[in-house]
Amino acid sequence: GSPNTVVHSKLGNENKITAQRLTWGASLEVPDAGNSKYILLFGSNPYESHPLYINLAQRIVEARMKNKAKVIAFDVRLTQTSAKSDKWYPIHPGSDAAIALAMCNVIIEEGLADVDFINNWTNYPFEKLKAHLKKYTPETAEIFSGVPASDIRETARQFATFKPSIAISGGGVTKHKNGVYTE
Repeated sequence: GSPNTVVHSKLGNENKITAQRLTWGASLEVPDAGNSKYILLFGSNPYESHPLYINLAQRIVEARMKNKAKVIAFDVRLTQTSAKSDKWYPIHPGSDAAIALAMCNVIIEEGLADVDFINNWTNYPFEKLKAHLKKYTPETAEIFSGVPASDIRETARQFATFKPSIAISGGGVTKHKNGVYTE
Protein backbone atom coordinates (compact mmCIF):
# COMPACT_ATOMS: atom_id res chain seq x y z
CA GLY A 1 0.00 0.00 0.00
CA SER A 2 2.99 2.35 -0.10
CA PRO A 3 2.69 5.34 -2.44
CA ASN A 4 6.45 5.21 -3.04
CA THR A 5 8.29 3.78 -6.01
CA VAL A 6 11.95 2.92 -6.01
CA VAL A 7 13.76 2.54 -9.32
CA HIS A 8 17.39 1.89 -10.07
CA SER A 9 17.91 4.66 -12.62
CA LYS A 10 20.94 6.15 -10.92
CA LEU A 11 22.44 2.69 -10.57
CA GLY A 12 22.86 2.00 -14.27
CA ASN A 13 20.18 3.48 -16.50
CA GLU A 14 21.96 6.81 -16.99
CA ASN A 15 23.74 5.43 -20.06
CA LYS A 16 20.40 4.34 -21.54
CA ILE A 17 18.70 7.63 -20.72
CA THR A 18 21.57 9.68 -22.16
CA ALA A 19 21.77 7.64 -25.38
CA GLN A 20 18.05 7.79 -26.01
CA ARG A 21 17.88 11.53 -25.35
CA LEU A 22 20.69 11.98 -27.87
CA THR A 23 18.99 9.69 -30.39
CA TRP A 24 15.38 10.85 -30.32
CA GLY A 25 15.03 13.36 -27.51
CA ALA A 26 13.15 11.21 -24.97
CA SER A 27 14.50 9.40 -21.92
CA LEU A 28 13.09 5.93 -22.47
CA GLU A 29 11.44 4.02 -25.25
CA VAL A 30 8.11 2.27 -24.85
CA PRO A 31 8.49 -0.94 -26.84
CA ASP A 32 5.31 -2.23 -28.45
CA ALA A 33 6.00 -5.79 -27.36
CA GLY A 34 2.35 -6.82 -27.32
CA ASN A 35 1.97 -6.40 -31.08
CA SER A 36 5.36 -7.75 -32.09
CA LYS A 37 6.14 -10.95 -33.94
CA TYR A 38 9.88 -10.91 -33.30
CA ILE A 39 11.50 -9.62 -30.11
CA LEU A 40 15.25 -9.19 -29.77
CA LEU A 41 16.60 -8.78 -26.26
CA PHE A 42 20.09 -7.40 -25.72
CA GLY A 43 21.12 -7.76 -22.08
CA SER A 44 17.48 -7.40 -21.12
CA ASN A 45 15.69 -9.50 -18.53
CA PRO A 46 12.05 -8.35 -18.40
CA TYR A 47 10.75 -11.53 -16.74
CA GLU A 48 12.70 -10.57 -13.61
CA SER A 49 13.24 -6.83 -13.85
CA HIS A 50 12.49 -3.69 -15.92
CA PRO A 51 10.50 -1.64 -13.38
CA LEU A 52 10.49 1.30 -15.80
CA TYR A 53 8.52 -0.67 -18.39
CA ILE A 54 5.12 -1.35 -16.95
CA ASN A 55 4.02 -4.91 -17.70
CA LEU A 56 6.71 -5.54 -20.33
CA ALA A 57 6.96 -9.22 -19.42
CA GLN A 58 3.19 -9.58 -19.66
CA ARG A 59 3.17 -7.93 -23.10
CA ILE A 60 5.93 -10.25 -24.32
CA VAL A 61 3.95 -13.29 -23.14
CA GLU A 62 0.82 -11.92 -24.85
CA ALA A 63 2.76 -11.44 -28.10
CA ARG A 64 4.00 -15.01 -27.90
CA MET A 65 0.46 -16.30 -27.38
CA LYS A 66 -1.40 -13.96 -29.77
CA ASN A 67 1.22 -13.46 -32.53
CA LYS A 68 3.36 -16.57 -32.01
CA ALA A 69 6.20 -14.07 -31.51
CA LYS A 70 9.75 -15.37 -31.39
CA VAL A 71 12.01 -14.12 -28.61
CA ILE A 72 15.76 -14.10 -29.17
CA ALA A 73 18.04 -13.21 -26.24
CA PHE A 74 21.64 -12.05 -26.40
CA ASP A 75 22.78 -12.10 -22.79
CA VAL A 76 25.87 -12.97 -20.82
CA ARG A 77 23.73 -14.71 -18.21
CA LEU A 78 21.18 -17.47 -18.41
CA THR A 79 18.37 -15.43 -16.88
CA GLN A 80 14.72 -16.40 -16.49
CA THR A 81 14.01 -14.46 -19.68
CA SER A 82 16.79 -15.96 -21.77
CA ALA A 83 15.90 -19.44 -20.47
CA LYS A 84 12.35 -18.97 -21.75
CA SER A 85 13.41 -17.48 -25.09
CA ASP A 86 13.24 -19.34 -28.38
CA LYS A 87 16.98 -18.88 -28.67
CA TRP A 88 19.59 -17.73 -26.16
CA TYR A 89 23.06 -16.64 -27.21
CA PRO A 90 25.51 -16.44 -24.28
CA ILE A 91 27.60 -13.55 -25.58
CA HIS A 92 30.89 -12.17 -24.33
CA PRO A 93 30.37 -9.15 -22.04
CA GLY A 94 30.17 -5.82 -23.85
CA SER A 95 29.85 -7.32 -27.34
CA ASP A 96 26.20 -6.36 -27.98
CA ALA A 97 27.12 -3.50 -30.32
CA ALA A 98 29.24 -5.76 -32.51
CA ILE A 99 26.25 -8.07 -33.00
CA ALA A 100 23.78 -5.23 -33.64
CA LEU A 101 26.07 -3.53 -36.17
CA ALA A 102 26.69 -6.84 -37.95
CA MET A 103 22.94 -7.41 -38.11
CA CYS A 104 22.51 -3.95 -39.64
CA ASN A 105 25.19 -4.81 -42.19
CA VAL A 106 23.36 -8.02 -43.18
CA ILE A 107 19.98 -6.28 -43.40
CA ILE A 108 21.40 -3.63 -45.73
CA GLU A 109 23.61 -5.93 -47.81
CA GLU A 110 20.76 -8.38 -48.41
CA GLY A 111 18.32 -5.67 -49.47
CA LEU A 112 16.08 -6.04 -46.42
CA ALA A 113 16.36 -2.44 -45.17
CA ASP A 114 13.54 0.08 -45.43
CA VAL A 115 15.51 2.56 -47.52
CA ASP A 116 12.65 5.06 -47.79
CA PHE A 117 12.31 5.19 -44.02
CA ILE A 118 16.06 5.68 -43.55
CA ASN A 119 16.21 8.48 -46.14
CA ASN A 120 13.03 10.24 -45.02
CA TRP A 121 13.04 9.81 -41.24
CA THR A 122 16.68 9.75 -40.17
CA ASN A 123 19.43 12.32 -40.50
CA TYR A 124 21.91 10.04 -42.26
CA PRO A 125 21.54 9.08 -45.94
CA PHE A 126 21.18 5.39 -46.76
CA GLU A 127 24.25 5.20 -49.01
CA LYS A 128 26.49 6.70 -46.31
CA LEU A 129 25.02 4.30 -43.73
CA LYS A 130 25.63 1.37 -46.05
CA ALA A 131 29.26 2.41 -46.55
CA HIS A 132 29.77 2.91 -42.81
CA LEU A 133 28.36 -0.54 -41.93
CA LYS A 134 30.48 -2.48 -44.48
CA LYS A 135 33.24 -3.11 -41.95
CA TYR A 136 30.85 -4.58 -39.34
CA THR A 137 30.62 -8.14 -40.63
CA PRO A 138 29.10 -11.14 -38.87
CA GLU A 139 32.56 -12.77 -38.97
CA THR A 140 34.06 -9.85 -37.04
CA ALA A 141 31.15 -9.88 -34.60
CA GLU A 142 31.69 -13.60 -34.05
CA ILE A 143 35.25 -12.90 -32.88
CA PHE A 144 34.04 -10.30 -30.34
CA SER A 145 30.84 -11.99 -29.21
CA GLY A 146 31.31 -15.73 -29.54
CA VAL A 147 28.05 -15.96 -31.54
CA PRO A 148 28.49 -17.83 -34.84
CA ALA A 149 28.37 -15.58 -37.91
CA SER A 150 25.71 -17.84 -39.46
CA ASP A 151 23.43 -17.28 -36.42
CA ILE A 152 23.95 -13.51 -36.60
CA ARG A 153 22.95 -13.59 -40.28
CA GLU A 154 19.86 -15.69 -39.63
CA THR A 155 18.77 -13.51 -36.72
CA ALA A 156 19.20 -10.36 -38.85
CA ARG A 157 17.11 -11.85 -41.67
CA GLN A 158 14.34 -12.85 -39.28
CA PHE A 159 14.40 -9.49 -37.50
CA ALA A 160 14.01 -7.70 -40.84
CA THR A 161 11.24 -9.94 -42.18
CA PHE A 162 9.09 -10.96 -39.18
CA LYS A 163 7.03 -7.77 -38.94
CA PRO A 164 6.55 -5.99 -36.65
CA SER A 165 9.76 -6.58 -34.77
CA ILE A 166 11.42 -4.80 -31.86
CA ALA A 167 14.76 -4.73 -30.07
CA ILE A 168 14.93 -4.08 -26.34
CA SER A 169 18.12 -3.37 -24.44
CA GLY A 170 18.74 -3.63 -20.74
CA GLY A 171 21.43 -3.32 -18.13
CA GLY A 172 23.58 -5.91 -19.83
CA VAL A 173 24.09 -3.36 -22.60
CA THR A 174 24.13 -0.09 -20.76
CA LYS A 175 26.17 -0.90 -17.65
CA HIS A 176 29.47 -0.89 -19.50
CA LYS A 177 31.95 1.88 -20.27
CA ASN A 178 30.61 1.79 -23.85
CA GLY A 179 26.96 1.74 -22.72
CA VAL A 180 25.93 5.06 -24.26
CA TYR A 181 27.39 4.17 -27.66
CA THR A 182 25.98 0.65 -27.62
CA GLU A 183 22.51 1.88 -26.70
